[in-house]
Amino acid sequence: MKRILYLLLGILVITYACQTETELTDADKDAMVRDVKQASQEFVSIISSTYDNETYSKVLNFNDENSDKMWQTEPVAAIFNINVINKQAASFANLESWFENRISGVENIQKAHYSVLSDKKVLEVLEGDFSITWKDSTESGPFTWVGTNIWAKIDGGWKIQFVHNSFELQSE
Repeated sequence: MKRILYLLLGILVITYACQTETELTDADKDAMVRDVKQASQEFVSIISSTYDNETYSKVLNFNDENSDKMWQTEPVAAIFNINVINKQAASFANLESWFENRISGVENIQKAHYSVLSDKKVLEVLEGDFSITWKDSTESGPFTWVGTNIWAKIDGGWKIQFVHNSFELQSE
């Protein structure tokens, strides 16, 4: 319950900080959400595919290289299991290691919520499950998962500027 409250508090703070005075029509907002949904579906499709170096490069293409994916620029405050990652380079190395040790990962999205924050930012909250098959043929999961992304329109395309994921092993 605490995790959900912290997630909601974080979403409220980020939502408020990203808003602008630009007036958007409902049609503008609908078009932005449609474009972000399309980018997000392509992103999920790539993450759910069999791993190779090209897959990892494609995943990185969805991230705004000028923003840190986790919370902030140096130092990064990422926590993965019991490891605290405090440098952006270490965060990317962890992600690459995670990708190169798996064969595939299947991500199923059951719910998706979108909110237009400004003329260049859209908040996406996803709920679903995923599992991973590792190169040693072991499997992890299924996990229940909630993810929050802030997508930004940069150079004509949609890039992820912020990511937060929470997941837990599904009970049997």
